[in-house]
Amino acid sequence: MEHNYSYLIIDDDNINNLVCESIIKRYFKHHTIHAFLAAKEALSFIEEAPIDKQPTIILLDINMPEIDGWEFIELFLQLDDTKLQYKKIFMLSSSIDNKDMEKAAAYDCVIGYITKPLNKLKLSEAVEKTAKILS
Repeated sequence: MEHNYSYLIIDDDNINNLVCESIIKRYFKHHTIHAFLAAKEALSFIEEAPIDKQPTIILLDINMPEIDGWEFIELFLQLDDTKLQYKKIFMLSSSIDNKDMEKAAAYDCVIGYITKPLNKLKLSEAVEKTAKILS
C-alpha cells in the first residue's frame, strides 16, 4: 500500500524550495507540501500540528541563518515523541563535505543525505527509504 506523504521543506533559499515543491508535485500530486524559509517557523509548525500517523519527509538544509540544520535537529529531538514518530529527516544540502555527511549519519532521526538539487531519482529513493523504515 502506497502512503500519502507530507513534506516539510526547510531552506532559506526560496528558489530551492520552489524546485523541491515542483519536483514533488510533478511525481506525487496528492502529497502535502509545506515550505519554510526559517527553521524556527518549521519547528513551530511541527509543535502546533495535530498528532497524526501520516508519514512526513523533512528536507532540511544545513546552512541557514538564525537556526541552522544541526540546531534544528537538536530542537526537533526535544519535542514530544508522539510528534516525531512518523517524521523522517533527509539533509538536503549543497555540501559534499564528508564531515557533514558523517555528522548527519550520527543522528537516528536523519535517514539520508541528499545533495542539491533534488530530482526525481533522489526523491523516489527518499520515499522508498522512508516507506521501508515506517513499515
